[in-house]
Amino acid sequence: MNGNCFEIGTIQAFLDGETAPDLSLKITNHAAACEACAHLLAEAEDESSVVFSILEREFDSLVPTQRLWSRINESIAVEKSHNPFWQKITFALSALIANPSLAVAASVLILFSMFAAVWNLRPDTANDGNRDRAAAASIQRTEQPATLGIISNERENMPQASAAEVYSVKETNISPDKLRKLVTDVSYKEAKSQTGPQFTAVRSSPASVAEYLPGEESYVKTISDLKQNLDGQKDNILNPSSRVAYERDMAVVNDAITKMKEVVRKNPKNQSAKQVLYASYQNKIDLLNSVAEREELMASLK
Repeated sequence: MNGNCFEIGTIQAFLDGETAPDLSLKITNHAAACEACAHLLAEAEDESSVVFSILEREFDSLVPTQRLWSRINESIAVEKSHNPFWQKITFALSALIANPSLAVAASVLILFSMFAAVWNLRPDTANDGNRDRAAAASIQRTEQPATLGIISNERENMPQASAAEVYSVKETNISPDKLRKLVTDVSYKEAKSQTGPQFTAVRSSPASVAEYLPGEESYVKTISDLKQNLDGQKDNILNPSSRVAYERDMAVVNDAITKMKEVVRKNPKNQSAKQVLYASYQNKIDLLNSVAEREELMASLK
């Protein structure tokens, strides 16, 4: 050994891999040139191999082997497969809730579903009105054939004129073309002193007028009085543009009154329709009063 030889502690650190790369290179070069250091390095290696062989079992017992890890993984997989279905769903939902973006998307989907359910459950008033109109039309169609049947039966029971009998038309203000449309099998010759059985047309009696609603009769009478006073004065009071606007507004009001009366006739308990009907009557009265006030103003200016 000389002054450049390394101590046993440095050589042991070299074997344990704890020395720096530069120092490890120096120890390697020196052991190759120095027989004493090479012998010391060999003894240290033998001692380390003996020590590690003795402690190998203890180290293996402290660190799990790959076989143990495989058993652990198999046990976890078997336990997951035996979990009930609802528990799997719970785990999945909890994982979704843990994600903020998925939680927001789920909330929006739930709100949209609730809104769609409420929208589908709302009462469809438009369809109800269409069904009521269809029912009224079907009733009218069924009533008309019955009326025509009664008229045809009465015509069959009437005495029929023979082919030899000829009926003529006396003086009249109706043109021959219109007479041909109204009367069939009639001779348009000069009047003769022939008399024949007279036929009377059978017409179905109009439906009885529905009774007025509470308070409706006063509206109707007021409107009737105002119209009687204004019917002959509208042309003198209103200029052409005002007359067009008046007739347009009056047509809208009359249409609203007709529709609301039909709705109330079908459902007398419909309070909303009654309120709209009364409001339409009042609008008509206000419209007539505006013309009357204009007439009074023009009269005062004269």
